[in-house]
Parts: sequence; C-alpha cells; structure tokens
Amino acid sequence: MLRLLKLKIQDPRFLYLNIKLLKAPTISIEGRTERNEVGSPQGSILSPVIANVYLHYVLDIWFSWLNAKQYRGSARTVRYADDAVFTFRNLVEAEKFRLQLVERLNNWGISINEGKTKAMVCGEREAARREALGLKMPSFTFLGFLHVWGKSLNRKRGVWFWRVKRRTCPLRFKKKLAEITTYIRANRHETDLIMLVKRVTQGYLNYFAINDNQKRVSQFVEEIKRILFNHLNRRGQKRSVNWDKSSNRALMR
Repeated sequence: MLRLLKLKIQDPRFLYLNIKLLKAPTISIEGRTERNEVGSPQGSILSPVIANVYLHYVLDIWFSWLNAKQYRGSARTVRYADDAVFTFRNLVEAEKFRLQLVERLNNWGISINEGKTKAMVCGEREAARREALGLKMPSFTFLGFLHVWGKSLNRKRGVWFWRVKRRTCPLRFKKKLAEITTYIRANRHETDLIMLVKRVTQGYLNYFAINDNQKRVSQFVEEIKRILFNHLNRRGQKRSVNWDKSSNRALMR
C-alpha cells in the first residue's frame, strides 16, 4: 500500500500518518488490544479512501490494460467502492475474465465473494431470443438496485425495444422498512417524530426515485404512512390520528 501511495505522494509526513492509521490497534470482542497487520482497521476513517486507491491500481488500471490487449477495447466496467460490473461481447469472454479476475485479486491479497460473482448473458438479441422461447433473462443486483431486462416503447417510432430497467432490490426495500419501523417504535412519543421520518424518507427517495422505479418508491411511501399511522395511534387509548388526514396532509405533505 505504501508503494502505491508513493507513486503520487512525496510528503513523508503524510505517508507516515497513513502508516500510523493503518497500523492503529483495535479492541477485540474479548477486550484485548490487537495491532493491525493486514488491511485497514475495521471502521477506520481511512478505510474507504485507502480501499479505493488500492483497487484503482489493482483493478481499474489492470482492467484498462487487459481490455486493450485482449478484448480490443470492447469490454466495459462500472465500479463503485468494492462493487463492480464488467461487460463483454459474449459469455466465453466473460467466463475467461472471471478466472483472470480471481487470480489477479488473489495475488494482491483480496478474496472475491463467490456468492455474488457470476457471469451471465445480456443484450437485446438475447432478450428477444429468450422471449420467443418463453424464457426469462437473468437479473442482478448492483448498488441497491435490481437490474432486469424489460420492454419499453419508443413513442416517436412506435416500436418496442429491450433495455435494462432498475428497481429497488427487494432485500434492501425490506431492510429499510424494518429499520424505520424499529426507529418509529422506539421514538413514537417524540414530538418531532414525523419530521425525522420525513427526512429519512426524503433521503431514500433522493437515491431510489429514478425511471422504472416509480411503483417501488410509491409503495415505500405508502408503507411509511401506514407504519406511522399505526404507531402514532398507540400513544394513548384514544386514536389521535385520522388516516385520511394523516396520509394526505400531516404525515407526508
């Protein structure tokens, strides 16, 4: 890691500070102080930055070189932190690269998540072929979105075409609702509860409110309204909130 940092940074004091943060001791579950020997400490403010620097050299630059040498620039990649998607011209190239990727990461001390890593077919022609055979296109999850192949209408030409559509990942959807439900249950007597929930909901919408995901987003908002309505009415023996008023005005206005 230090050799990689030295490629761009010459200040020895800054490099020494990185070493101190990387080797900073942590407290184990048993209460023992342990000096960090491999990787960056869990929860360290340095971890996300240092991981991106590491993957830039280990993965991004290597893939750019490999793409030009073996795939004539036809491959593409999108990476965010330690999640990445690679596209190739056919499944044979994808499988070949998957093996190369595993070997590359192993050589640099990184293990790949086999459960989340797979090579799969994609493309408009494959989607049309599978539709004719009555088969579904495979889907995948990336950055909290479930990516699926679906048809859209080109209104100018009046024809349907295949493209990738993004929807909220079902697991992420359920997890967020569970977190908000737990929070509301624990803080339902707070006077500013509605405003706090609105902020969380707005943050969710800022990320997930995109094309093709309107149904999931609307469902999320309705679920939040229902959860708020149920818990606010448990604050006393008498119902304090009316559904029509709460859903249309007070809660999510």
